[in-house]
Amino acid sequence: MKNSKLVAAMIAAALALSVAAVPAFAEDTVEGAKKTGVVTTGSDDETTTEDEETTADETTTEEEYTTGDVDGNGKVNSADIVKVAAHIKGIKALDEKGKKAADVDANKKINSADIVKIAAHIKGIKKFK
Repeated sequence: MKNSKLVAAMIAAALALSVAAVPAFAEDTVEGAKKTGVVTTGSDDETTTEDEETTADETTTEEEYTTGDVDGNGKVNSADIVKVAAHIKGIKALDEKGKKAADVDANKKINSADIVKIAAHIKGIKKFK
């Protein structure tokens, strides 16, 4: 019960903060989060299909991302929660790499459930799979 109240308090605080508060959380980090995928980027003329075939003459680049590391600084911390909250509230949209990292439950949606999972990971309650 105590842990669920802590997570709920963290979510409420994250939703109340603005993106300007991100630098204030630089110390609260978790190292070594699991890398879980890549983001494919390229020109507007290019399409990558589910079978990873590129249908244009140009090449694509793949960027690795770390689950929960929404800001891409190599650490999963409360700054990532603030970024996800700002995205959900429509204050500042995440880039494609940030969206992939923010969708920690891999349901193709970024919502408060992702914030809960990031908060639980930071506090050591439940690590990402």
